[in-house]
Amino acid sequence: GDHHKHTQPQHIPHVDNQLVEEIRKKHASDMDYDPYKDKLEWELLRRAVQLGVPYLGICRGCQLLNVQLGGKLFFDVVSEVPNAVPHIDYDNYDGYRHPIRVLSNTPLAEWYSDTIQDSQQPVLRLNSY
Repeated sequence: GDHHKHTQPQHIPHVDNQLVEEIRKKHASDMDYDPYKDKLEWELLRRAVQLGVPYLGICRGCQLLNVQLGGKLFFDVVSEVPNAVPHIDYDNYDGYRHPIRVLSNTPLAEWYSDTIQDSQQPVLRLNSY
């Protein structure tokens, strides 16, 4: 029907291929690559940001939003970022936790006030792979 006519390739404005490639090259090598889908998602996100439309990015969507707003993606944080905290331990995949420092006077500090043990250096432990 008509709802598909604006999602055809000829209706998607030019999207900077370098930005699309930066996102695509960070995908796991065993994932399928769909250039049309990537361009469509990138353009939809660009428009959402431009128009101030609320956007919740989960997994890949969060990565897209990060790059759209000028951030960088790292395939392997530990090897690419000096002094990085390891975020995964393949020998203890589900049990591994790393510390994060919680800034005071933030929603996170308020939400976990009963969990944070040291008020001088509030720390939580989480897994984030």
